[in-house]
Amino acid sequence: EEKKSLEVPVMLAISNPVPWNATKNPYLYQVKVSIRTEDGQTDEMVQPLGLRTVSVDPGRGFVLNGKTMQIKGVSRHQDRKGKGWALSPEDEEQDIRLIADMGADGLRTGHYPASTNIYNLCDRTGLIVWSEVSNVNLVRDTPEFRENNRFQAREMIYQHWNHPSICMWGIFNEIGHQPEASTKGVDMEAELIELNKFVKETDPTRMTVGATNQPGRKKLNNIPDHIAFNSYPGWYGGGPETMKGNLNGFIRDHASRGIAISEYGHGASIGMHENPPKRPSPTGFWHPEEWQAHAHEINYKCIKERPEVWGSFVWNMFDFGSAARFEGENPGINDKGLVTYDRKTPKDAYFFYKANWSPKPTVYITSRRFAERTEKTVPVKVYSNASSVKLSVNGKAVGSARPDELKRAVWPEVALKPGVNTITATATIGGKTYTDSCKWTLKPGKEGEKGSERYQDPSIKKYK
Repeated sequence: EEKKSLEVPVMLAISNPVPWNATKNPYLYQVKVSIRTEDGQTDEMVQPLGLRTVSVDPGRGFVLNGKTMQIKGVSRHQDRKGKGWALSPEDEEQDIRLIADMGADGLRTGHYPASTNIYNLCDRTGLIVWSEVSNVNLVRDTPEFRENNRFQAREMIYQHWNHPSICMWGIFNEIGHQPEASTKGVDMEAELIELNKFVKETDPTRMTVGATNQPGRKKLNNIPDHIAFNSYPGWYGGGPETMKGNLNGFIRDHASRGIAISEYGHGASIGMHENPPKRPSPTGFWHPEEWQAHAHEINYKCIKERPEVWGSFVWNMFDFGSAARFEGENPGINDKGLVTYDRKTPKDAYFFYKANWSPKPTVYITSRRFAERTEKTVPVKVYSNASSVKLSVNGKAVGSARPDELKRAVWPEVALKPGVNTITATATIGGKTYTDSCKWTLKPGKEGEKGSERYQDPSIKKYK
């Protein structure tokens, strides 16, 4: 029996349309399509519809419905402890809830498309999505690769193009310069140029983006509509403050199109602690939680100050499996997540972003898991979006501090007594009182040089 396709154009008029406006108002319409046969059989499909305009202003940022903003984003790998990729809808809902509760308004699906359920959740939550095709590290110059590349891009676009949350299609991530490119005349950029053209023709309504870790590759980096950079100052390369110079260079080289930071981040174990935090070896075992938080503070300050950066996406929202890694607390895990692999523990850096990004009242004592102390006087840092925070130790007032521009309230020298100390932070926000507390045990002179202390959770067993 010959199959026939029929296109039936329908014009819809919506009076006083309400725009889909990201987290401010992720307003959704629904489009219902029904087909009925003469003998009464029906088929029906319901699709989301969000009305919005998006663009990038090179000097002023991402433009949603005519208003500029800087996307406050995260990247997500979907695997989780004990499940791999076999997630339930409830698991996916928890992931998006953790992202939204932190105050993020952007999500990059590195390095593959997400499930329909994830995009549905992003539509409803108001996350601006960068959905990515699986072009990572290398692009092959073979007919099979090219055919598979088109197939994957077409499937991603056709399956998901009705989601208003998806504002851009990612076409590559960290494409390296293949050794055979110079010796065998392989033009690896040619395939990406063709892929970009294919994506634009398949869906003319969305911008294309790419994530690069090679700023000097001008031909590669100019292929998509907008290029973004994977940059890790403070983890790889220079100190965290060198993000400023990195941004200056990226912006200078792409002034006509603006730039984004598609990845930045630092590893951390919730069971490793250090005061003051020193920069660890990325490939080493020791990844203290304090360094991650400190480096994110400095990185983000640099990003926030440059409106030409139309968005940034933390690498990564969650710890994730990475078979080749032998670093940090667990082998085979990339520990750059703001939340642990099992999703049970948001790290200190998570609350740094929550205090800066979310309107929800936040009062959070950092280094709370730094359970055993050897120094009699220690710094206390609280992340809070209150105008003032009060600190007390063992019920005795220490004093008030005003959070700075990065929502950090700091008491540089707080005295502890031998034994268990209860640290309590209190703030009034919107007429309500919010409190956070933790316990630190002082064991004076146990170890460490003067002015330096470390603590490792006893349950962590070193594997190398």
